[in-house]
This record gives sequence, structure tokens and C-alpha cells, in this order.
Amino acid sequence: MTPYQIISLRPDSIVVRIGDAVDKIYLPRDYPEWNERYASLITSDSTDNLSYLSEQKGLFNHEVAIVKALDGLDRKMIPPFLGADNNGLKIRFQYLPHSRYQDAFIDIWNNEIISEKEKIEKVNSLTQEMVLNVLVPFHNYCNDNMQRLVRYSRIGGKQKQRVMLKLRNPEDRTNRLSDYVKSIMSRCSTELEQYWNAEGINPEELTPREIRTHIGFFRREKRYNIVHQLAEVEKRDRIITGREAVFVAGDFGPHNIFRTSKKETIYAFDFDKACRGSRNIDLCHVIYNIHRYPFHPDQEAQSLNLAAEYFRKVGLGSEVPERVASFVASGMLEALRFWAIYCQMIPDDIRKFVGNREPYRKLDNNDLRQRIIGEMFPQHFRDFFEYYRYRQGEGWEEVLEKPLLDSAGVSSRESRKNLLENIRQQTRTIEDILTEMGCLQGKAANQTRARKIQRIFTVR
Repeated sequence: MTPYQIISLRPDSIVVRIGDAVDKIYLPRDYPEWNERYASLITSDSTDNLSYLSEQKGLFNHEVAIVKALDGLDRKMIPPFLGADNNGLKIRFQYLPHSRYQDAFIDIWNNEIISEKEKIEKVNSLTQEMVLNVLVPFHNYCNDNMQRLVRYSRIGGKQKQRVMLKLRNPEDRTNRLSDYVKSIMSRCSTELEQYWNAEGINPEELTPREIRTHIGFFRREKRYNIVHQLAEVEKRDRIITGREAVFVAGDFGPHNIFRTSKKETIYAFDFDKACRGSRNIDLCHVIYNIHRYPFHPDQEAQSLNLAAEYFRKVGLGSEVPERVASFVASGMLEALRFWAIYCQMIPDDIRKFVGNREPYRKLDNNDLRQRIIGEMFPQHFRDFFEYYRYRQGEGWEEVLEKPLLDSAGVSSRESRKNLLENIRQQTRTIEDILTEMGCLQGKAANQTRARKIQRIFTVR
């Protein structure tokens, strides 16, 4: 095999540098590093294997279509596209000698000269740079060219053309939310841990189908109907975000954005989740990046001011109160996805994302995992829920109710009240789900028991 350097590993793909090129590969089984970590995702059952290959082909086709569409625009905002290998499911780009924003964040935390306060200030400044210098022009240009992107993202012949840049349907969005909750539950639910202990069951000895069956027993025993609850969450989310259908990169975080020396030069990477939807998704990924966790009221004030500035820069200044309120609600759902993703990471990967920041600097890898997924994320959600508690939390009154209602005219007052009510119900539902499943108690489940379970819930 040609010498290569691994850039990233994920359950569905591997990204490697080979000379002056970078390949994103959706059939990563030829790489021992991927097999060591994820081979258990593929069973020896031929039916499951065919299903896996079909799913990988679908992910590959989707990203190739989006990359070709972006590459077809006059302004290039992705690394130079060198082609795709349909047999090997490889997408090739030219290697760029630029660091990513993720590297800049890690450099800040690893700096032993400046104080913790100065580090936080630099992190906030870097986040502002990503929003105003990268995300704003990226969104503006892509959405000015939305018709071309939709047209260029079609695949297939004239008779069977499919548009890959499309809105996700409600069922798909609900299933994704369900996978997030199940992944969190597998790692952080004290209730599920008690179930395994009471039944004398070791999940390591079960097949994926048996695990799903037992989790079904567990949910029925506890009378958890999360699918119905999450379908309502998805429905309310569409109402809260106004059923927006702009271009969404889908994973527009610091690890996928290159930091160049020229403000007008933008390079972003990784579009397997690109779709049409709410601009809040990309905005949440940039503002609520891992380096600004966990939740804190002072930090939240800065986040909301930055979100408001973003909305003004993209031409939505007249809608700032409603937009900021919807951003708060979207931030909660994206934090749910974020938590689920970290539940699937191995400790080495978590270390790459959080760096040597306090209080994680001196922790060994296993303690780091416990601190992040079993303590930091539960604390983040507990503080978020308290801050935005209906008619009780500081954030509810100062961030949501007053800005929305005090500036409302006669014609908009009723719609803003409905927006507040949907956000109230949304927050309460997510809090109820996480509380009922025992995920907010600040304790990760037994790692051995959780490892097998998480493999059957691949979060995208």
C-alpha cells in the first residue's frame, strides 16, 4: 500500500493524506487503523454486509454530488476537487498546507504562558472570526447560488434524476434524534445500567439484535415512548425555525474549516451531512464548539450577541429577536447530537478535540472520557435547563420573553407568543427524556457494558 498519513477516522469513513492529495474513503476496511477501532460494526452476516455496502455507497454518492456542486460555483470554497473513484468509494482533494481552526483552538489551550482568562478571551475571539469571516460569507454565497447548487447536485440519468441537496424528511430527522438519545443512553443512563445488573445480563455477550430487543424491554418497562416524543420535538423544531430551507453544510465545526491568511479565501471540508434546512445548524456548530463548553450564563450572553450579529450580516436584522430565540432552541438539539458523538469517541479522539485545557489537562484517557461524557455534558444540560426554565430562569425572561414581547407589534405579538410556547415545550420535553432515562445524574455507565451497545447506534 502507498504510504499514507491518517487525518481522521470515523465509523463510516477514513481520511488520509497521500503525497499532495487527500482521500476521503467510504470503504475503509483496507486500513488496519480503521479495522482496529471499527471492524466490529461489520458482521459476518452477508445480509448485514450488503446493507453496510449499500449504505456506504449512498453516503459516498451524496457527498460526491454536493462536492461537485460546490466545485461548479465560480467562487471556490472547498479544497480543489481532483475526482472520485466510484469503485473504491474515494473522493480525492488537493492537499492544502493550511491549519484548521481546530488546531488554533488547541494551540490556545496548550499555551502555558497566558492565563486561563486570556485563553477564554482568545477562544471567544477565534469563534467570532469563524462566524463573521467564514460562516457569513459562506452562507451568503451558497444561498445566493442555491438554484445552481440544487441543479448541480443531481445524479442519475435524465429519467431517474435525484437531487441530493434536499430537505430531510420528518421521519429521517426523528430517527436521527432517536439515535442521539439511544447513544447517550448507552453511555450515561444509570437507569439502563440498573436494568443490566438486575437482569444479570452482560451486553458484551449479546448480538446487536438481542441488545435492541432488551433495550425495547427496558423502555417498555419504564414506559418510555421516546419515538412519539421525539416526533413531536422534530415537528416543533420545524415550526420554531420557520421551516427554513437554506444551504446547510451539516458539520461546519472548527475541525472542518481551514484557517487561511486571506479573509476572502474560505476552504471548508466534509459535506456528507449537507442538506437544505435551518441555518441554525451550522451556526450552532461554530458558536457552540467544544472549546466553549460547558454552559455558562456569561458565555451564553456572548454566544447570543454573536448569533445576533450573524443574523444582521446575512440580511435578517429585522428578525433578530425571533431568530435568536430559535437559535437557543436549535442549540439544545445540536448539543444533544454533540453529546451523542462524544459518546462514540475513543479517549484518544476526545483528547484531540479538548487539548490540554483545564480541568482535563492531568486526567488519564479513561478519566477524561468520564469527565466529558459523564460529567461535562450532563452539567451543560442541567445549567441550560435552569437558565431557560419557563418563568423562573434568568434566560427565559431576559433572553426570550422580554426581547420578543417588548418589541412586538400588534400583528406579530401572537406569533411570538406561539414561538415562546413551542420553545417552552421543546425544552421541557428534552429535559424530561434525559431525566427519565437517568442521563443527567453526572455518571457514565460501565464502560465495558456500554461499548457493545454504542456500536449499534451510529450517529451521523
